Amino acid sequence: MRGMIDGGQLELLSRDHLKRLHLGVLEILREVGVKVEDREALEILNKAGAEVDFKEMMVKIPEYLVMESIQKAPKNVTFYGRDPNESFSVKGGKGVYFGPCAGPPYFIDENGTRRRGKLTDMEKSARVADALPNIDFVTGLTTASDVSPSAIDLYEQFAVMSNTKKHVHVFVYKGGAEMIKAQIELASLFAGSEEELSKRPIFSFYVEPASPLYVGKGLGEAVIEAAKLKIPVIYTPIPLAGATNPVTIAGTVIESVAESLVGNVIAQLVNPGTPVVLGPLPLTMEMRRGTAIYTNIESVMMRGAMAQLFRYYELPSWGTAGCTDSKLLDEQATSEAMLTLITSALTGNNLNHDVGYAESGKSGSIALLTIADEMIGMVKRLIGGIRVDDETLALDAIKSAGVGGSFLTLKHTLNTYTKEHTPSELFDRLPWDAWVKEGGKTLVQRGYEKVNKILREHEVEPISADVRAKAKEIIKRFEG
Repeated sequence: MRGMIDGGQLELLSRDHLKRLHLGVLEILREVGVKVEDREALEILNKAGAEVDFKEMMVKIPEYLVMESIQKAPKNVTFYGRDPNESFSVKGGKGVYFGPCAGPPYFIDENGTRRRGKLTDMEKSARVADALPNIDFVTGLTTASDVSPSAIDLYEQFAVMSNTKKHVHVFVYKGGAEMIKAQIELASLFAGSEEELSKRPIFSFYVEPASPLYVGKGLGEAVIEAAKLKIPVIYTPIPLAGATNPVTIAGTVIESVAESLVGNVIAQLVNPGTPVVLGPLPLTMEMRRGTAIYTNIESVMMRGAMAQLFRYYELPSWGTAGCTDSKLLDEQATSEAMLTLITSALTGNNLNHDVGYAESGKSGSIALLTIADEMIGMVKRLIGGIRVDDETLALDAIKSAGVGGSFLTLKHTLNTYTKEHTPSELFDRLPWDAWVKEGGKTLVQRGYEKVNKILREHEVEPISADVRAKAKEIIKRFEG
């Protein structure tokens, strides 16, 4: 199992604030409701006691259904890797993990070129993510523009799962029962069987409903089919404060958390105990230019407040970190990546995605992913805290060195250095002359060099010919 670190040291909301936000969430679901464009989901909600207008596809969800679904959702969730050593757990809302996502139409490749994403880019991204020690889960970092749109979900899933042994998040584009069943069938090839997949889900579905308060056609079916086998569901709307959601931080938190909880209600009604990870990706409307801002401090605060509210429910939360609004890998990119990584960990978001996103989520950068991996190592070291015991107090070493003495030759230094200090592979610590002698390279240049080294040297155990042939048959059924 991968190691777990606990976040949540930074709390933006008081207990009273959490209660007021929670009551607001219940009021929105009870009095405003949500539009759900899947008939089966409407029937499930109606049977459970929700107020359903089948003609308008509107649902008002009473408080007891919301609270019962929160109680039924598992508080401890394990996200399995194909390699058991790559599995990790979220326990009672505790545990902080990081990884990329899929979806950006553009890709900044290992040479720094920005272009439309391709399937091979997703394969490379997955292989790089598999090699990076601080990346806990994997997606493809872009979208494949060179495959049939009707089968893109399956092409991308196979590309990523073939190139990592870590847990994989699979992007749900349009959803629908037949596509979700096919994705489960495809994942079962990797797991060995559908039964084994249900016992140890090596992938999760990433479902992205629209704001405000809208579950588009096919997405309800995606949650339903996943819940039948208790495949984890990441259910994350993308509110835009000032446009699709209230301009205020508290208002956006209320509405978008309400949107998230709808997915959990459906999942728990279908199959109580289905693992659901909730957490909207809030953006802010830049009113002067009409653009969506990804990493401004207000958006970061919204995510922190949502993480705290989901921790109040003891539910796993989905966050965003290691990303930037910058178009280039420059000072803005690295500062925003580090800001979001630190705040996401300190506010306690459990699964933090979008590591490596640039251009406000329009591009995936394989170099930023690699640089952020080392940043995550720093964040994990920070959150891990300071060890205080007989060894680290070093009283015997201090006595041994004495006044004016040196610690360089002591066994204590040799035995504890690597336990206490994390070496840097990418961040420069050299004196000027030594840095010049080694090429005078920037952080970004070193990042690209590391990407190319991984792509040359890191191999993931190949998928068998039989699995590839069966996967090809599944994909072929959906090609237009």
